[in-house]
Amino acid sequence: MSENKIDAILDELVRIRRTLEFMVEDRFKIYLSEVASTTERKQIWILLDGAKTTAEIADKLKITQRSVQRFLKQLSGHNLIDTKRRGYPRRKIDYIPQEWISSD
Repeated sequence: MSENKIDAILDELVRIRRTLEFMVEDRFKIYLSEVASTTERKQIWILLDGAKTTAEIADKLKITQRSVQRFLKQLSGHNLIDTKRRGYPRRKIDYIPQEWISSD
């Protein structure tokens, strides 16, 4: 497959993703806010990038690792995180409400 075709496919996928994100953003933000109902939980959600361990997240936020694990269990029950790489949780939906970022 030529590089031009690959670029065209990639561009189309990006457009589709942006359209879908726009369509579901408000609904997902409400749902996520119900699950991540505290500032601490919002900060945990932000840090779930698949590169940090639960211990690193706890240390960064100055909370117990058990607190992080309890929230991860809840997120897992909602099918919102990927735990394929044991100990390195990752958001399945790579979305962080803008106001959560600015409140850090």
